[in-house]
Amino acid sequence: MDNLIEILGLGPIIEKTGVEYKSRNFEVVYSELYEKDPQSVILETIEKNVRTYFKSMNLPERPTLYDHLLLSLRPKDLIVSFNWDPFLYDAWYRNRYIYNVPLPQIAHLHGNVRIGYCPEHHIQGDLFYCPECDKAIVPSRLLFPVVQKNYADDPFIKAGFEELSSAY
Repeated sequence: MDNLIEILGLGPIIEKTGVEYKSRNFEVVYSELYEKDPQSVILETIEKNVRTYFKSMNLPERPTLYDHLLLSLRPKDLIVSFNWDPFLYDAWYRNRYIYNVPLPQIAHLHGNVRIGYCPEHHIQGDLFYCPECDKAIVPSRLLFPVVQKNYADDPFIKAGFEELSSAY
């Protein structure tokens, strides 16, 4: 997270806020921006850039470490992920739906760019439509201020933590 601001080209946007960002952790900088103005257009822009960057990532078609990890576990196992990137989900999807292999479940405790939820029916899945109500799935939130991470306020993240606690 130390060079994410540079990777995403967010420096010029953050400079306008007066918050120092050079050589600082992205999540700390985000927290400071959030403290200044939680409804800021700059925060929306940052979230959009983060989402766009991570959504653009794709796995190669050959098996990867993610595939091997998934295939080494049992369906009753649970993987807890704190990554926004789509790699684990993409490997899970291709092995589960393309190759029809039984796989462990995944709890995305910091959201994920490929996953969303239906707030009405508490269904998580791809970013398309809820099978119950046919309404658009809401993308999972990715960014939280580190100084006040309250996961219980976000239904997607809360469900992931509940899945984790019920598994153990």
